[in-house]
Amino acid sequence: APPAAGDTPPSPPVDAESSASTEEESRWLAALSESELDLLVSLKLLAVKRAETSGRPHLADAFDLRTLRALGVVLLEDFKQRLREETSLDAILLDRLALSRDPDADCTVSCNSSDSKVFRQHSKDQPIKPSGVKKKRKRTHDGRHGEAVQRSKKRRKTSQRR
Repeated sequence: APPAAGDTPPSPPVDAESSASTEEESRWLAALSESELDLLVSLKLLAVKRAETSGRPHLADAFDLRTLRALGVVLLEDFKQRLREETSLDAILLDRLALSRDPDADCTVSCNSSDSKVFRQHSKDQPIKPSGVKKKRKRTHDGRHGEAVQRSKKRRKTSQRR
């Protein structure tokens, strides 16, 4: 019988190959930053919610750590592509995220210079460059996505002002 909501599914039998992959996944998870972990948790919650609303809660079980990791990598690559196309920001910093790295290429978890630490330190040290256009002004000038903006105030005709 499938586990009840909130229960953890029973773990599969452990063999040498699955214990090695579990160790690899543990090392990879330990290298992730808090925001990367939040992304994985959010993806899992989204998968569970969508499976429940579709009436097939068993589909959420297919979203294991490897699937979530693959989704995270695809989303990160899409984000980097959009960042390159739509902004002047450097997407190379995103390559340092542990989400898209191979855990075998990393040194041990106790290594002091993990890329996610470097990324977090680098982003804290860099000052944020303010945009010349305020968000509200841009929204009212351009519209949200380029469409015409409906103004809440009605303008008086010049003949009515006198």
